[in-house]
Amino acid sequence: MNKKMAIVGNAPIQYDLSELIDSCDLVVRFNEYNTFGKNAGRKTNILCVCNTGGPAEKMSQNALILNAPFYSSSLEVWFPRNERVHQAHISRYCPNFNRAKFYQDLSTMLATSNQLGSSQIIAFSADLNEQVFNKLIAKAKWPFVVPSTGFLTVEYILNETRFAEYEKILAGFSFRGWRGHPWEAEKIIILNYNQAREDFRYIPTYPKLFSPFHNLYSDWMIWKKRRKILKQL
Repeated sequence: MNKKMAIVGNAPIQYDLSELIDSCDLVVRFNEYNTFGKNAGRKTNILCVCNTGGPAEKMSQNALILNAPFYSSSLEVWFPRNERVHQAHISRYCPNFNRAKFYQDLSTMLATSNQLGSSQIIAFSADLNEQVFNKLIAKAKWPFVVPSTGFLTVEYILNETRFAEYEKILAGFSFRGWRGHPWEAEKIIILNYNQAREDFRYIPTYPKLFSPFHNLYSDWMIWKKRRKILKQL
């Protein structure tokens, strides 16, 4: 494969991948592009932005797409979350949760506040969102899952024919963060891709020394939250 694309997450990258990432034909970044210029190069062709909840509100209020150092009219902006699928899923497993605001699609607000043209925007389909939910439910320990923006993006790229000829390089993914995401299930699937696919390469991000204690606390919080959810079923 002559073409390469880098999918660059926001987890800190401990060693310099700038040359590798900037040499790729396409580079995808996420939300507030926290690793931009920090061992992760500067090239950016695509920005995937969570189009629901707090992240979307912040990106809108501060016009973080329009004010990005890499912004241009040729920048593609991806909105991964389908409101109908997310609300149906949470309604199924957590009927008392106030899902209206949490999963309201803020794509229009994001596009307006950041002055995006319609040709720049790609919204992931409901079918893809449903496929991702089902894939994670099969691997997760609990039926209530919320896919991360990064994982939705990986699945979109792997299912999109225009990227079939690209080698995909995944970096800046630590499988840690908001405890509503099924990190362990996502990690299992990504590692399987890394082993089984010739067009996929995952570069691990190594955790800090204190992370085992942090993970124990996070796991306890996840268990506590999910126990509360299951009582509502």
